[in-house]
Amino acid sequence: MTKKTGTIKKLVILTLLCILNALDARSAFEDVEIGAKAASMAGAFVSKADDVSGMFYNPAGIVQLDRPELLAAYERMYWGLSDESNIGDLVFASGMPLKNIGNIGFAYHSLSLDDLYSENTIKLGYGRPITSKLYGGFNVSNLNVKYKETDYTKLTTFFDDGTGKSALSLDAGMIYKGGVIDLGLAAININEPDMAIKYTNKVSRKIVAGLSFKKSFINLNIADVFIDTGYRVKTGIEAWVFKRKLALRGGIGIGSLKYRNAAAGFGYNGDKYAIDYSFAYPLSGIADIYGSHQLSFLFKWGRSEEKEEEEIKTVEEEPAYYQGDIMELKRFYFMRGYGLYRNGKYKESIVEFNKVLEIDPEHEESHKYIKRANFMAGHSLFKYGKYTDSIREFEKVLDVDAGHGESHSYIKRANFMAGHILFREGRYKECIQEFEKVLDADHNNREAANYIKRATFMIGHAYFKEKKYEEAIAEFEKILKTDPEHRETKKYIKRSREEMIKERMQGAE
Repeated sequence: MTKKTGTIKKLVILTLLCILNALDARSAFEDVEIGAKAASMAGAFVSKADDVSGMFYNPAGIVQLDRPELLAAYERMYWGLSDESNIGDLVFASGMPLKNIGNIGFAYHSLSLDDLYSENTIKLGYGRPITSKLYGGFNVSNLNVKYKETDYTKLTTFFDDGTGKSALSLDAGMIYKGGVIDLGLAAININEPDMAIKYTNKVSRKIVAGLSFKKSFINLNIADVFIDTGYRVKTGIEAWVFKRKLALRGGIGIGSLKYRNAAAGFGYNGDKYAIDYSFAYPLSGIADIYGSHQLSFLFKWGRSEEKEEEEIKTVEEEPAYYQGDIMELKRFYFMRGYGLYRNGKYKESIVEFNKVLEIDPEHEESHKYIKRANFMAGHSLFKYGKYTDSIREFEKVLDVDAGHGESHSYIKRANFMAGHILFREGRYKECIQEFEKVLDADHNNREAANYIKRATFMIGHAYFKEKKYEEAIAEFEKILKTDPEHRETKKYIKRSREEMIKERMQGAE
């Protein structure tokens, strides 16, 4: 295509956009799938809406965020158009829970046609639980359309009042969490803002209802979209494999005005991030293209204390309700373990975290809390003077984290305190074993070395009193290896040898 031809085609496109705007065609802010996760299920997301992109499908979805999230996504739409035009779709969104207040979200969305035309949306969202199972939310959005200023826009009277227009829009929604089946209802662009540069061009109000069916590793989503120009029915399915790290997705949409669309995609879900890809292809209308491709990156961080406390309170004694859903069962065990951990029942919490690991052996949070629980159990035992038992718990921590400094420190302290108690009880040989463990970890620990010297002296002294002089001398000589000038030791060695000579002389007589 020559540069001149490309310019002419762009002018034609710009002219068509103006005509559509003028004819009240309601062409602005059409039903676009935002976020690769939802797009790969054909946009059937109103009842699921479980990440920050859900703001665009159901404002109540933001209530499901249990920690801050940041999403970035880009879509190349209708790749391979014959006029070589480029339609791009860019999204940035962030949301976070606020303690005792609810959840908030912010999103920016830009749909652009080359540099000729763009539709931009800035959303502020808020949501909170209405009951334990019913969530509600709303968005306030600023919508903006913008045409590029060209020689053409300067000549036509259509742009006498400017090349852009902004207006406010309102959204509202609800989600009911039923366990196996969730329901969603949302109203988007409730006030039908007028985005016309000239004449009238209202954005269509969109009413969306849907349900999600969850069973084991399968999630089926259905959404019905109703707008003034007709309806759309969207169905999507999601299947988790490889220990629920990889999601395979697909969807199809049908509706009035010959709307037909197929989608597929996949996603990888880590503890702190998720990566999703979607491919969508129109089955009617536009042809001979490479489809639409979207890539999303989602980052998560932190924990929500308030939500965890609420979840802990709702945990039942027996998880029979969740037996049909592995993900919910895993979450049940984790939250019960976390509740026990927070109540200081460390050993009981470890039992629950191990149940999580039976389902998902690589569950990072459970591994982390088992280590913490073992450490806290050891710390509690240490505090109550049960030093030998505390050492066993700290050693469990070292089994999974050999460099855990605090556990090493407490083991050394526990060995020292155990040795001190044994010394006071006159159990000198056992006490020496404990202090030698201290010295193995800290060769320069003078207190431990001093206790070993004192205990060795007491053992030697005991042998001396029992008239076992050779054994006594052997113990005293151990002291002289580390303290050659120890006067009491030298004195008892001398006395032991004198006593041995006396015994030999008495034996000779």
